[in-house]
Amino acid sequence: MTGSERETDPSPLWLWRLRTSAMGAAEFLERLEAAWESGEGDVSTCRWLAGSITGLPQDPAGDERATVEILLAGNEAPNTAERDRLIRTAMAGGRSAAASGKEIEIHDEPPQRLAPRDWVAESQKALPPIAVGRLFIHGSHDRSRRRGYGLDLEIEAGEAFGTGHHGTTLGCLALLEAMARAGQRMRPKRILEVGTGSGILALAATRLWRVPVIAGDIDPAARRVVTAHMKTNAVPRLAAAKGIGPGILPLVAAGTGHRSIREGAPYDLVIANILRGPLIAMAGELVRPLAEGGRLLLSGLLARQMPGVIAHYRARGLVLERTLIIAGWACLLLQRPAGICGHRRLPAIAPARTS
Repeated sequence: MTGSERETDPSPLWLWRLRTSAMGAAEFLERLEAAWESGEGDVSTCRWLAGSITGLPQDPAGDERATVEILLAGNEAPNTAERDRLIRTAMAGGRSAAASGKEIEIHDEPPQRLAPRDWVAESQKALPPIAVGRLFIHGSHDRSRRRGYGLDLEIEAGEAFGTGHHGTTLGCLALLEAMARAGQRMRPKRILEVGTGSGILALAATRLWRVPVIAGDIDPAARRVVTAHMKTNAVPRLAAAKGIGPGILPLVAAGTGHRSIREGAPYDLVIANILRGPLIAMAGELVRPLAEGGRLLLSGLLARQMPGVIAHYRARGLVLERTLIIAGWACLLLQRPAGICGHRRLPAIAPARTS
């Protein structure tokens, strides 16, 4: 995909900075994003694009401070009342303050509008390629580094989340690649992804198995991005939900209620890399289209959140096959048993590498 074809967000960009203790910065950023995604701040004027932490000292257990930076896109930045609601929600129940015995202070700066620049292109330059077993994922700036194995994917940073560098996506890629190496016994015939984002996992599945994949996301921007990535990677579009052969059908869909998703069921593999809250709330909805013997790949939750999520799926008859934790983020592979189909061991997980 050329620079002119790349999906970008035409809305103004804003940088929101908050100063907090270095020790509590990571947990605060996690909680702030969760509050935003859950609608706690009731912010409808802009979208969360990315969050990061800068200025971390070598010893974050000290009293030094760090800066949490949030990149937003929209015509208006959150006002003071909206930001206060988000911060209060993020602070509620935080563990870092209790662990340190100190109250963690947050210094909120009004978001600053950023000058027009090609932020997508600049961010891509900082993203190295990723190698996960046979999969090699890169941006357009690293085309010359393709390995030629037939499992290369070109994914651009842009509107929709997912370049493969986050621990949740890396974990899903690693488990998908391990399933593919397991051979026919773990080969899915039809796949559904809920919350596809950039489409990286759907695209990886088509590379690994050359099977039909339905990829849904509630954000219309995601369908545009997935379609562009399909074109870049020469992945055909499925003509119908029950289509055969390799390809992807990108949909604007909330959950699994879309007509095409229902028509395409049952699925041998359902993928959902979303947040802990939706994973729990949608447990029944995600299990329902799963075929007997089919597998469910879940991520978007922290390692400490695993027990609660696993319990909801065990209550629906699923068996936990494998867990994988990367940078504190957990991925779960569960199976709906069928007949004598029992627990099977996965091959060793291929380490994810950047180069």
